[in-house]
Amino acid sequence: MAGAHAGYEWEELALGSEQSGWGLRPAVEIEGFYLGNNPSATIVSPNTPGVANHTFQTTLPNNNGVFVANAVFALKTPLSESILPYAGAGVGGATMNISSATSEQLNPAEPGLNHFNTNPNASGSALAVNAKLGIRGEIIDRISLFAEYRYVYLGSTGYTFGQTQGAGSNCCPNHVATTNWNVNMGAQNYFLGVAGIQYQF
Repeated sequence: MAGAHAGYEWEELALGSEQSGWGLRPAVEIEGFYLGNNPSATIVSPNTPGVANHTFQTTLPNNNGVFVANAVFALKTPLSESILPYAGAGVGGATMNISSATSEQLNPAEPGLNHFNTNPNASGSALAVNAKLGIRGEIIDRISLFAEYRYVYLGSTGYTFGQTQGAGSNCCPNHVATTNWNVNMGAQNYFLGVAGIQYQF
């Protein structure tokens, strides 16, 4: 994961008496970040009656761009003016790009044939929701470090990959051509530890 955010933090709201040392600093931010992973699955595809089910090993390397608007609340305690715990949550969208996807048939075996070989790339979009809990500390004037635990949810998506073309393959030059492949990917859940640097204008 890598990303950046920009936002605005309002003046501190006192919690209790002004002498208590407790305060709340509300903020809003726009955030964009990259998430990449390489999920794979073994898929069983029912065939015609009397024919054994086909089993595929499918890998879908994906690169996701996530864009969210967050509400964030930092808590000032009597312990420190410069070290602040915070919590935030937000909603937005994600662009999902899969490149060089593979689907190799294991049963019956067809080693070396990618069933998405005419077009192994596809893209989609999804709802994005995230929540975070962290702490930030000022190290020098206007510059702080932060560390947080973050949960990111990306909604389910659908993709269309190219048809299988056996001609020219290592194993199966006479493989019958198929129609395009439609693949559905369920919701993705990420649990992340994130650290970074923040500059206050």
